[in-house]
Amino acid sequence: MSAQDLSKRDPNFQAKTFADQVVDAVFEQAASGILLPGDRVLEVELAAQLGVSRAPIREALRILETQGLIESIPYRGMRIFDVTASLVRELNVVRRELEALAITEAVSNGTMKRLIPELAEVVRAMEGAARQGLRREAARLDAQFHTAIIFASNNRILQSLWTTLRPRLEIIFSIACLERDLGGLCEEHRQLLEALSGTPSKKLNLALRDHIVTDNVSVDYEGIISARRAARDRN
Repeated sequence: MSAQDLSKRDPNFQAKTFADQVVDAVFEQAASGILLPGDRVLEVELAAQLGVSRAPIREALRILETQGLIESIPYRGMRIFDVTASLVRELNVVRRELEALAITEAVSNGTMKRLIPELAEVVRAMEGAARQGLRREAARLDAQFHTAIIFASNNRILQSLWTTLRPRLEIIFSIACLERDLGGLCEEHRQLLEALSGTPSKKLNLALRDHIVTDNVSVDYEGIISARRAARDRN
């Protein structure tokens, strides 16, 4: 279906600009491991690859920089943000607090019970992706699961804070999924779903903590990135 067809059916539909499409393309390449953390991003290469002029490329790079996905490093140019153990730890400290607050808000406003079937569907889809070895899709569903929790809070400030973090978090989820056991990832989400389905308790806090701590201590992000870069360079 074309953008024109969609605009006729949905009066609120806005076709994506070329810059938006470039942002999506760079994000997906980073999430799929095509672009690795620390890789240089060149305007001329993106323009040739995506078939667009330099102007939307520049606009897209500015957007990606505000999202934290690209870093402008003096004398080194624009590069995909570096993923280190310390960065993951810092993001996850903030993430844990945001999700815990979102759960409290969602329980208080009554949306948590209505959210459970949606989260269960996401877990089922994640299990299907795991069976098929679809690692990027499993990571996307991981981000979708946690984003749904945040938005159930109905707290606009909380949602805004999460939105600024989500692109980096999803790329980090995707890097982890390049190597981690997808069955274990599904099991973690089943346990979290079970805890969310019950009365808020210490068990829920522990499930959330354990799930997020797994990203801190059991995934060697720098090792994964180094191995992927070495394999790519050999080819």
